[in-house]
Amino acid sequence: MAKVICVANHKGGVGKTTTTAALAYLFTKSGKRVLMIDADAQTNLTQTMGVASDGKRDIQSAVIAKIMNVPVPVEAFILPTQYKNIDMIPGSLLIEDESFLSRVRDSKLNESINPWVELMDSIQALNNYDVIIMDSHPSIGLDTLLPMQSCDYILVPMEADERSVAGLSQVYQNIVKSRRRANPNIKLLGYFFNKVKGNTSSAKDYIPSARETIPKALANLNGGVEEGVFFETTIRDSEDARKSVNFHCAVTEKFHNKKISADFEKLYEEITEVLYE
Repeated sequence: MAKVICVANHKGGVGKTTTTAALAYLFTKSGKRVLMIDADAQTNLTQTMGVASDGKRDIQSAVIAKIMNVPVPVEAFILPTQYKNIDMIPGSLLIEDESFLSRVRDSKLNESINPWVELMDSIQALNNYDVIIMDSHPSIGLDTLLPMQSCDYILVPMEADERSVAGLSQVYQNIVKSRRRANPNIKLLGYFFNKVKGNTSSAKDYIPSARETIPKALANLNGGVEEGVFFETTIRDSEDARKSVNFHCAVTEKFHNKKISADFEKLYEEITEVLYE
């Protein structure tokens, strides 16, 4: 079975898309076959990877096909990227549309079926991938919760501020609820600080303090049991991360000899130690 990772934070702008693309590329460098899923209505991951959707082969169409039980193979919604061994189900602006969300809610509430889970089961049945990594929408609604429930590992990037940490807490509350109600296997893989500016008070004061307080705060949401790794690696703020969007590439590929790439490589090593222990 593929390792299924959702990159999530209920606060936007924390670098979820950059993280998803960077890690996907590093997984392939180690010989893994990767499928990326763009579950963010902003479709930033699809744009970053330079994948052009035709409006029929995208995540909205794939989920609707599961809701309607249309006999279309899941491969029909999977497109290649510019990278060997990385495929993608492109994003769609329509997954934020109320008509789509209403159909997903009706499927879940009336038939007790989460079409995102049904889709993930079909992908797993292909046995084509070692890692499936999903970029998620920054919200606390069903448009984020239901896609998350199709994954087994949640990875949370944060900026060094209270709003990002609050986003982590909201994600973790949904993990705990989902484990009881929907997916008993879902777990917090870990969390890390992203877009850190050196020589600032956030880097010098906030992060050391947060390393003491955040694990305890999360444990209080989980009956006193700590879960998830607070990864030691911090990803520095870098113009290269923003440039990678314009270049339509993973920052770890285009800027492989730069400091931000080295940061992500260290984070990747920490993540894989947890995934494959």
